[in-house]
Parts: sequence; C-alpha cells; structure tokens
Amino acid sequence: MNISTESLNNTKVVRFGPRLDSTNAAQLEVALSDAIGSERSVVLDLSELEYISSAGLRVVLSIAKAANARSGRVTLSNAQEAVREVLVITGFDTMLGLHASATDAATALA
Repeated sequence: MNISTESLNNTKVVRFGPRLDSTNAAQLEVALSDAIGSERSVVLDLSELEYISSAGLRVVLSIAKAANARSGRVTLSNAQEAVREVLVITGFDTMLGLHASATDAATALA
C-alpha cells in the first residue's frame, strides 16, 4: 500500500491505495493514528483507492472516532466511483462527508 501525507490549511491530508483490505488495514491505521496525533482534522484523499473492504471501513470508522474524541474530525475526498458506491451504501458519505477535492474538504474542516 502506498501512503502519503501533506498538510493543507492546518489539516493533514492522507492519500493511500490502491486497495484497503485486511492485508493492509493495520498499516493504514498506524499512519492515520499518527496523522490525528499531529493535526486535529484529517482528510482521507481517496483518489488512489480502487477497492475498500469491511476491514478498511472499520479502520476509517475507528480513526474518525479517535479524532472525534480529540475534538477533531475526519472527512473524505476524491472517491473513485466503485469506492463512492460503497461509501454511499454504508452511509460513510453522510456520516463523515464526501468532498470533490482535498482542498474543498480541508476548507470545510477549517
């Protein structure tokens, strides 16, 4: 799994992909835990993500809860169509927000 981070408007943007499943969910969870430790708000840029399993969704939910406990937020951006469908079906798009770009998401969190 490729994971990269950057800061944008006092928000950590994390990009990862191409798959998020049980084989790499723990790796992403560590990276996201570090991200919410350094910034209050985190944008998960899904532009490189082609597939997400239930294990991946669990990581996203876990990190969102951890950020919320620290008075922060996690939101989503740039989902490809297959991933967007999963997010809509599960309600993650409504619960966390789904934005067209990482810049839009970071602005919404600011």
